[in-house]
Amino acid sequence: MAPNKVVERALARIGAGIDAKDAARIGAVFQNSFFLRGCKGRYTKDNVIGMLIVTPTEKKRTYVFTKFTEDNRNIYASVQTHAYGGRNILMELVYHKVDEQFASATILDCDQKKSFVQPPPTNDRSNLVVENYLVKMKKAIQEKSEVELNHLFEVDFQFYGCKGVYDRDQVVSILMNFPSDVQMDIDIIYSKWRNWNVDIDYTVVIGGFGPENITADFHLYRAEIGSWWRLSSGRNPSCPSEKLIGKNIKKRSVATEDESLKVVDSYLSLMKSVVYGGKVELIADLFMNSFTFYGCKENYHLADAVRMLQNIPSNVRIRVNSSSFVGAAHIVCNVELSGIESTPIVTEFHLFQDSSVGRGTHWRLSSGKVKNCAHEKKAVNVERSKGSIRGQDPGILMNNFLGTVRQIIANQDSSAFEKIIRNFFMFQGCDSYYNKEDAIKIFPHIPSDTSLTLKSANWNPYSQIENTVIISGANHSDIGVQFIYCPYRKQLMAGSVVSCGGRTRRVAA
Repeated sequence: MAPNKVVERALARIGAGIDAKDAARIGAVFQNSFFLRGCKGRYTKDNVIGMLIVTPTEKKRTYVFTKFTEDNRNIYASVQTHAYGGRNILMELVYHKVDEQFASATILDCDQKKSFVQPPPTNDRSNLVVENYLVKMKKAIQEKSEVELNHLFEVDFQFYGCKGVYDRDQVVSILMNFPSDVQMDIDIIYSKWRNWNVDIDYTVVIGGFGPENITADFHLYRAEIGSWWRLSSGRNPSCPSEKLIGKNIKKRSVATEDESLKVVDSYLSLMKSVVYGGKVELIADLFMNSFTFYGCKENYHLADAVRMLQNIPSNVRIRVNSSSFVGAAHIVCNVELSGIESTPIVTEFHLFQDSSVGRGTHWRLSSGKVKNCAHEKKAVNVERSKGSIRGQDPGILMNNFLGTVRQIIANQDSSAFEKIIRNFFMFQGCDSYYNKEDAIKIFPHIPSDTSLTLKSANWNPYSQIENTVIISGANHSDIGVQFIYCPYRKQLMAGSVVSCGGRTRRVAA
């Protein structure tokens, strides 16, 4: 049956329930977890049934459908109706095809001040969602899972490249044929919530597709809280001429190198003044909330950057070797930092113009990385090539690590716990995401008698150990948790709850 007919039939069932004043009949059309994002708040299934049951009976209900898309699980329908309550309402419905019930609904024509969409928090953390999404994508590429890759893109996804436009099937085909023996490197250089908990704009630099890195902008979106994050569109912002403009994509003109140097010089002058003034909030305002600096041995985030600038030696010198516009609101610059180590540190930084401030004249650092790390990386590669760790049994390595963790928990040693968690650690729970800072706050509340039992451990393609651990204790039932462990650093990289007891895994709003 055509998607529009399926949705129309479901709406007719709701109408029949309203006419009969039968709450059970109305409720049968909604999933138990159904929710409505309204103009004044969020409503559960019971709330919606309560509103519909008192809706006046109507002789004729009209529905005007403006858009339909679907995937393997859901039908997404945009519909305008005045069937419920008199006034015209524009809303998006998500209909679960297997359950034959509505999963969620969103009122789309709210006044902006009353919209359900909340502004992003001060601590953006959108990069955590992007990182988790990219982990799933890399895994699907490595495993050559076409089904999983398709789940990661909207049905109508399009990528606007310099030589043409690519749809979802074409992009998935390219990823499916990516060589297994080539390492795909993806660095997040920018990420920001467009609408909190709904969609994210982010930019990455991708290596592995050819002799040169590719810079790409993407729009990450999900139809409802708890559903899959999917890419809705993407573009290459550095094409010589941009004539292809699609949804969620802003047209940009590319300026000259001289103009970019003026911006960089102005930014550095501002940084010097702000650092000299010493106000933490002004120093922090120089960076995007999702700022990440990729060092040779460690990654650093906003709080680290602020702390470093507060304590920066007076003899540090900054030399800008080059800069260029990648887009009208994006500058990449290569910088040498002298006075920190015995030899200059060669770095690459990305500046973005933050459109949420004033008229878009405020530039902030979104990311940076050290480019002359060859000696550190070579040392790690030599160790791995010898098989000194990779050749060992992952179960033995994990049990040794868990023994250390048990001792740390028993001793309630917070400083030791902090050392076994990577700075960019992220844990996906049933209700939210948790980073390293959150984990440190939770640690004192972990019972000292907590038991950790290794269930499985396997090497992944990135020389990390993916493992499942059963956590049990006197105060709670057993919990299955999956971790990614780096045996070289002896640190946890990421984790997630295996099962949420039938609940939909979701991010807390």
